[in-house]
Amino acid sequence: MMKATSPRILKILALVLMVLLSSCTAPGSIDIDCDAFANSPNQVHRIEVREGAEITISLCSNPTTGYNWKEDAELSNPEVIVQDRQEFTAPGSVDDPPPPGSPGIHTWTFSTLKAGESIITLGYSQPWDGGEKNSWTFTLTVVVR
Repeated sequence: MMKATSPRILKILALVLMVLLSSCTAPGSIDIDCDAFANSPNQVHRIEVREGAEITISLCSNPTTGYNWKEDAELSNPEVIVQDRQEFTAPGSVDDPPPPGSPGIHTWTFSTLKAGESIITLGYSQPWDGGEKNSWTFTLTVVVR
């Protein structure tokens, strides 16, 4: 005879499953928050994707500090990967505004064109003459199979 599973065990299993699923991102998706950059201002990553894949990079950004990410990424091999678009998303909403100085998210989307390797480089700088350059950097080596 099969013993009934207790509701408590089912709740624990559901919680574990939710935590595991929330930590997953798509293979071509990278999200880095401000805490990660505060701990390591030069982020270096590597991914492998298939030809024709879309890659999305989402990085913490706070233009109220005078710093901005460069809109156009530097690509070491534009025959392998191209930048499709980029955008900044401010924090909160009109109905629920965030506290002043809250960071938003800067997102770039890329498409892979053919097998090979390309390096995506982004810098977080003060854009004016004499402004601090590359206070944070993000480098992603993309291997397309």
